[in-house]
Amino acid sequence: MSQKASKKKTVLIGGAVLVAAVVLYIIAFYPWPISTNLSGTIGGVEQVKKYQKEQITSSDVLVQEGD
Repeated sequence: MSQKASKKKTVLIGGAVLVAAVVLYIIAFYPWPISTNLSGTIGGVEQVKKYQKEQITSSDVLVQEGD
């Protein structure tokens, strides 16, 4: 194996090790949301409830007989 190919192989292995180390670091130390009280688009769903009304009943509707 030539010296140039050996250097290229060493650089590729070093790069792969570096990428693996960064991925493992992110997995281990990234602050994942553990709380069950998450907000965002879920908060929009909760706010929509204030616009909902009860379903109308038959006593709410007046019907007149036609001629």
